Amino acid sequence: MIEAFSVEQVAWYGAVVATASLAFNVLKWWLERARLRVRIIPTTYEDGEVLNVEKTEHGEKTTLADYYHVEVINVGARSVAGCRHTG
Repeated sequence: MIEAFSVEQVAWYGAVVATASLAFNVLKWWLERARLRVRIIPTTYEDGEVLNVEKTEHGEKTTLADYYHVEVINVGARSVAGCRHTG
């Protein structure tokens, strides 16, 4: 004949399954979050703003303004509320 489970065994089983389920859901939530990869690349453009022109014995030396290319990429599974910046 099959032996019945005690109330204590059923309670422990429920607690273990609930804890494992909670841990799995927290891990899943953590791995699926929105993650941003940001790259900032300093650059100058030949047709950019000229800040300074110096005359040297070898010709003119121009100092151009520095510009920064900012790239933001979402590499996570969730979407990110966007914002727009121009200027």
